[in-house]
Amino acid sequence: MKKLFKMALVAVSIFVTSCGKSDDKTNNQTNNSLVGSWIIESETENGVEKVLDECEKKNTYTFTADDKYSLVSYDINPTNNQCKESQEEGTYTITGKQIVLTEKGDRIGEADEATFSITNNKLTLTFEDFNKSSSVTETTVYIYKRK
Repeated sequence: MKKLFKMALVAVSIFVTSCGKSDDKTNNQTNNSLVGSWIIESETENGVEKVLDECEKKNTYTFTADDKYSLVSYDINPTNNQCKESQEEGTYTITGKQIVLTEKGDRIGEADEATFSITNNKLTLTFEDFNKSSSVTETTVYIYKRK
């Protein structure tokens, strides 16, 4: 009986160890496929596609192999109608299909979390935010294409 228990324990240990290595390999492959620059292609808010102006069409994420990211985004400045650039930098963490973006200077709990996928050189980021005032979850889907 003890021998059977030991064999079962060894088998479970091997199974758990092999699953961990496979998961690490999958996360590394996902991380590697994310590395590079991505330019926005579309934005959908609560199922309604937003029409991007020429300024917003320049929005670009860049992800590096050392788990850092930058986002260069553009908006029309309402005072002079010029395209205004803003930059965000930080770190990212991937767990399965979740990505957590932590901007430099964010306090604990302020990071942005999204589900993501990469298919045919297109990165899809889906953010869900609960709006406390309306008690509604708002969903924004961004699709970026590899530069």
